[in-house]
This record gives sequence, structure tokens and C-alpha cells, in this order.
Amino acid sequence: MTVRDMDEAAVADARNGAGAAASDALVQTARQLLVLGRRMGRIAMRFAAAYADDLDLTMPQYQALRALRHRSCRMSDLGGRLMVSKQWASQSVDSLVRAGLATREEDPDDRRHAVVSATPEGLVQLEAHERALASFMAGALEGMPAEALARLDEALAELNEHMARRRDEGYFRSLREAGTRESGDKA
Repeated sequence: MTVRDMDEAAVADARNGAGAAASDALVQTARQLLVLGRRMGRIAMRFAAAYADDLDLTMPQYQALRALRHRSCRMSDLGGRLMVSKQWASQSVDSLVRAGLATREEDPDDRRHAVVSATPEGLVQLEAHERALASFMAGALEGMPAEALARLDEALAELNEHMARRRDEGYFRSLREAGTRESGDKA
């Protein structure tokens, strides 16, 4: 099923009033996550802009380093993982390489491609950025009851595990492929 098919099915269900109560609950939760995701994205962007000089990491660099945190990848794959154009990925990696936060080397399996890796210093910068952002966000959570924070922490951990399983099952693969095609990269 393509994303377009899923969209058309969702629109048809909405028009026909189809969907069980459980589906309504899932949709409501998904909408809350979308609102939170947009809000967190805006906060992260503003944080990166406000503290770029202090943290020595721009938002594009941060996003690229996050994608490289656990494994190296080809330049072409980095653009696909981030759902950005090859040019955007290349510019981000160029700045990381100049800053000593990443390396770009010839792919030993195919010399036509370059492999990008985060350096130890890049991982240190990434951790510092995330620690500073988490500290800032912790201030925003002040005042929430301890019980609510504990439930939220547990629910978020469970959600992260579930979403990782869905990713590993291939649920999000069509989004990566669609984003890669739209950004001008080959799927």
C-alpha cells in the first residue's frame, strides 16, 4: 500500500464515518503526537539558533550527526535518511568535515561512493547539544506532578520502543522512499 493509498483510505473512512472507537482513540493519540512533534521541532530549531555559537553546532549539522550516531553511511543514503536533497546533505557534511566532526572517505566496496562517519569529537558535540537541549526542556517540565512525569516517562519509553519495532518491521519504509524521490535522489 502506498502513502497515497493510505491517505485515500483515511479520507474515505472519514467521509463514511467508518472506524471503531479504538481507531478513533489511535487517531486522537496520533494527533496529539503530531502537535507535540511540531512543537518540539520548533523548540529544537529555536534552541539551535539561539545557542549555535555556544554549542558550535548548527541545526543541519546536528541532524546529520544524529543520523550518523550509530553507524556510518553513504552520502546518498544520508540524504534519504534525513529526507533531504543530496545538496543539503553534502553541504551539511562539508561543514562537519571542516569542523572535524565527521569524516568522508571512499567506500571500500564501491569507489564511486563516499562513506560518512561521525568522529569522536562529533559525537562529543552531539552529546553536548542534546544534554543542553534536554536540560532546557527539563526546565519547561518543572511544575508537573511527579506522578504525571513518571507516567509520561514510562509511556514515552514504551512509545519509543514500539516505534523502533515498527521501523524495523518496515512500516516507515514507504516514507523514506517517497521522501528520497521528492528530494531528487534515487530510491
